[in-house]
Amino acid sequence: DRILIGIVKQLKITDKYFFLVNSENDSLYVFNRQGKFLNTIGTRGRGPREYRSIQSYCFPPQADTVIIFDSDKLLFYTPTNRFIRSRSGTPTTSGYRYHP
Repeated sequence: DRILIGIVKQLKITDKYFFLVNSENDSLYVFNRQGKFLNTIGTRGRGPREYRSIQSYCFPPQADTVIIFDSDKLLFYTPTNRFIRSRSGTPTTSGYRYHP
């Protein structure tokens, strides 16, 4: 399979995957370590399981989870794009503040 990538906004590497955000369409792509495209994580939109814009993303060590930082919430997915949960919050100068 092939995928067209514009400008890479963010690239992160784990022991299993390459993750990158394509700034052309604000999509988070997942590749295996051999460079094969696996899937896209999340969907852009305004719904409860969607992000408006990927501000950043991370993957906690020892966890099979990808966290997308949106402007007003965190979205938790597996690397295979299974939605886990969302949590409201706002970015701050020192990190991210969660809201109950």
